[in-house]
Amino acid sequence: MARKKFFRFRIRRPAIGKREFKKRLGIFIIIFVVLLAALLLPRVSPLRRGISRVGSSVGGPAYIVKRFYIAANHGRYKEAISYMSSNAKSYFFMSDSEYSTLASISRKGKKIRNLITTSQKVYSTKAYVTIRINYMDGVSLSKSATLIKERGAWKISGE
Repeated sequence: MARKKFFRFRIRRPAIGKREFKKRLGIFIIIFVVLLAALLLPRVSPLRRGISRVGSSVGGPAYIVKRFYIAANHGRYKEAISYMSSNAKSYFFMSDSEYSTLASISRKGKKIRNLITTSQKVYSTKAYVTIRINYMDGVSLSKSATLIKERGAWKISGE
């Protein structure tokens, strides 16, 4: 008894050798890894939430200033205060209401679209950073900050 063929058309694979197959597979894997990295790295990066990556090495002066403004903007005042030097904190706590001061720094809850470093000068124990803050409502402000090294970490100075 003869077997019936279910398919009339044969699906033909292109005739390639093992070497060519391995080469194509390698290229496919490289492309896949590059695309996967391009998709995942921006989500994994600690510099997310609108922070420009230019001149913002993690823990660097521009990064600290940007994190300060982001924290203040999102109402995380304790985190914002942690980016200040002990000098700045003592000056800051002399004001009548430190949280209202932080709220005014962050434009009273207006959401930040992005922060861009416009200039940064770093010396051994002091740094000067200027950033441009772009808000969702279209307003753009330029802010300058002086940072000092305190116990090996950059902190916003009260100067």
